[in-house]
Amino acid sequence: MIMTTDGIYNTLYKYRACNQNAISILENHELYFSSPKNLNDPYDCQIDVITTLNEALAEFDLSNAPIYRRDTIIEAINEIKRDSKIVHKIQERVNNQAICSFSLLRDNALMWAHYADSHRGFCIGFNPQYTHEYTKEGFDKIIPQQVIYTDRNPFSPVLDMIVSTTFSSIPPKKYLSTEALYKSIALSAVSTKSLPWSYEKEFRYVRVQDGSGCVKISPLAISELIMGCNMTDADRKKLLNLLSKKMWKHVRLCEVKKSTTRFTFEIVDL
Repeated sequence: MIMTTDGIYNTLYKYRACNQNAISILENHELYFSSPKNLNDPYDCQIDVITTLNEALAEFDLSNAPIYRRDTIIEAINEIKRDSKIVHKIQERVNNQAICSFSLLRDNALMWAHYADSHRGFCIGFNPQYTHEYTKEGFDKIIPQQVIYTDRNPFSPVLDMIVSTTFSSIPPKKYLSTEALYKSIALSAVSTKSLPWSYEKEFRYVRVQDGSGCVKISPLAISELIMGCNMTDADRKKLLNLLSKKMWKHVRLCEVKKSTTRFTFEIVDL
């Protein structure tokens, strides 16, 4: 994983068991976006938006907000508090979103064990530049979101962000429309997890329209494939045969090699 100077990660990793669903990523050039209710963590994305948002707003501290921004912030927040339809719209937006999860790491031992079938599976590297899905109007339906790990109210980081120096150069009215605020809150609902999951270094693509399902991707979106050290010869042969096609000539092929003297491994090129 490398981050460019503009803060964009140029490789994201997905660990998979070697089954037909995983192979279809390569055969059909597609990624599956899952409904939040189908995630393996029963707490993930399952918060009650109305209760959680009201709690976050009650705890929100405006004391650090620049004076020239406070009126606009208060106006946007009060509008949300005043109009219950807005909060229900946020909940509806959360329910209609779908996510596809990745990691910023390719050498995480726990993820190789949990998600790649104890090294019998593989890990795919993706180039984010080639993963898009557009509306008729030309807007991208897929929004990249780095997961935030916290033991706080999951909406608190969004509210903190509003008063941070990150947006100090942006005119308040330009950023702090109610629409922009509730879109940020809806995204945070599906990109915030509890601290015990922080080892995953997760990065998510959030599909903000059309819900769960498969999304076609360019073959160029797949930049790397790493085979686990316990992969069967049959699965290894199947993958190598599939990737021998001309369309995959750009893909970097690697494998996991176990250390014989330590509880570790390295990833080497084939």
